[in-house]
Amino acid sequence: VICRFEVQYGIHAGYDDVNYEIRKKNVPLSQIDFLRDKISGWLLKIIQEKIAKKETACIPWEDFDHQFSVVFDRVRQRELVDFTLESPPKLEDIHSQVKIRPCYLRQLDLIGCTDSEIVEAVSDYLRADVNRHRWIENEFIDVETATDFMNKLKRFWSTQKKIIKITEKQLGEEEKGQLLLEKCKSRQETIRGISPPEPTVVGTYHALAEEPVLGWHPSWEKLLSDQEGV
Repeated sequence: VICRFEVQYGIHAGYDDVNYEIRKKNVPLSQIDFLRDKISGWLLKIIQEKIAKKETACIPWEDFDHQFSVVFDRVRQRELVDFTLESPPKLEDIHSQVKIRPCYLRQLDLIGCTDSEIVEAVSDYLRADVNRHRWIENEFIDVETATDFMNKLKRFWSTQKKIIKITEKQLGEEEKGQLLLEKCKSRQETIRGISPPEPTVVGTYHALAEEPVLGWHPSWEKLLSDQEGV
């Protein structure tokens, strides 16, 4: 029987005090929520595991301090966090894109991509889109940085397109497009000197193909125009 207890009511689930303590560590305001949520999620996971094992639900300070330091270093270095690891694209969203066939997928159809390649492209496109918006929202990057990244990718695409046209004359049109796509997918490009999550480069290429400011088939502009005229 519990004889004595005290209940306190507050707002914001007590996060104000937590946020205040994190802010004292010189963490940017825009990144406090990320750090707090990362630590909270880790704490919940460890506590639940201990309870399931019938262990004392306590966490040594050394363990907490180590985990906090790891996340804090990521924030301090403004690491480009992959927000989609915890919330990957939903299957219904992927299937919806496959069904409506937006421009970037029709560009892949022009070069004979398989169904599995189409699904992979949708996943990369959606993940890159989510991360790009979350990075800007959380001030990891700004619009100017995102634009510069896209411009670098476009320049690489343009260079590779010219090289393939000169050196791969024996290939068919679809094969040239497939080769160009693979070269761009394997491009290692950084953002502010930091390597972004894996889907970023190819997903951004699909976003550029969606605009469309680039394409894979040598005659992509004419073929897309013909489709729209049908």
